[in-house]
Amino acid sequence: MPAPLVCDVGPRDGLQNDAVVLAPETRAELCRRLAAAGLRRIEAASFVDSRRVPAMAGAEDVVEALGDRTTFELAALALNARGAERTLTAGVDRLHTSYGLTDAFGLRNQNGGVEDGARMAEGLIGLAHAAG
Repeated sequence: MPAPLVCDVGPRDGLQNDAVVLAPETRAELCRRLAAAGLRRIEAASFVDSRRVPAMAGAEDVVEALGDRTTFELAALALNARGAERTLTAGVDRLHTSYGLTDAFGLRNQNGGVEDGARMAEGLIGLAHAAG
């Protein structure tokens, strides 16, 4: 499948701060509907600590509920090595990462400043490349 130019992040970014926590199967159904609408890359989950981001609990369950994915590529976000290992073990097709561009945001989001975030992202990219 050729690399798509667009990745829909709604099932992850659109839901991660919502007060209503959707069940993993419901989040998987959203991904299936996005794929049926023609999207070919979907960021379905964030492999983060569910105590910090309750709406992303059950990320592995979302991936499992999606089963065979022949019409779209499944992406997920990881912000640290533990999250990246969970992402790759779950069988996600593409690992996304990010880091803050200000120390204040980085400290809030990843417990480290800009330089820490850049080093962590570099390590996660290395893990992803090593996993293929």
